[in-house]
Amino acid sequence: MIIERHQSIGSTNDRAKELAASGVRDVCVVADSQTCGRGRMGRSFFSPPGTGLYVSFVLPPEDLSMLTVSAAVFTARAVEKTIGTQVGIKWVNDLLLCGKKICGILAEGVFCPGEGIPYAVVGIGINVLKADFPESIRETAGDIESLSGIKPDKEELLSRLIAEFENGAHASRRDILGEYRSRSVVLGKEIRVFRGTESYAATALSVDDNGGLWVSREGERILLQSGEVSIRIPQE
Repeated sequence: MIIERHQSIGSTNDRAKELAASGVRDVCVVADSQTCGRGRMGRSFFSPPGTGLYVSFVLPPEDLSMLTVSAAVFTARAVEKTIGTQVGIKWVNDLLLCGKKICGILAEGVFCPGEGIPYAVVGIGINVLKADFPESIRETAGDIESLSGIKPDKEELLSRLIAEFENGAHASRRDILGEYRSRSVVLGKEIRVFRGTESYAATALSVDDNGGLWVSREGERILLQSGEVSIRIPQE
């Protein structure tokens, strides 16, 4: 796999899209910092220099919800193998360590008239070393070094991440979903669902075969899709 490195970049996902649109495949874009990093639903992603690992992969087109599910599993494996500590997944795209968010994932497809999705990009932002988080996310965000007491080598983590993505290309959908479910930190718990200006309490029940989250709200079963909503665990 080709690795394109940047000290600082607007967004690794945007650069990966440019490369893919020009015909480049089997590539990942890596940056030490992002000036316009973003997460799901247009949110900004804190990407300071020196502390994080920001990577975007160009991948074959698939269902975007499964790309996020697969990326979460692969990234969790890479972090675990680096620090030896279990990593959980909060539906749909956050990795948690000791209850704090250490990683966000953003899968994006690019549509062309008559061609559907010619390629997809998956961006991964990992809080690796000690960071001074903005007050707005200080209660929910954390970094691997502070939470685990281990100072990971970012190059080692990158190598493990690339290996997991390369090896994971041969994994079955069933196995990926099974591991995603087993790593979930929300199933069986009370959560709060946010959809636009609406929010409500619910119980997380299960992850369906397309990556959607079944919840129960006052006895009614509702299927949440990743592009529509976000959730929060009340203690966050």
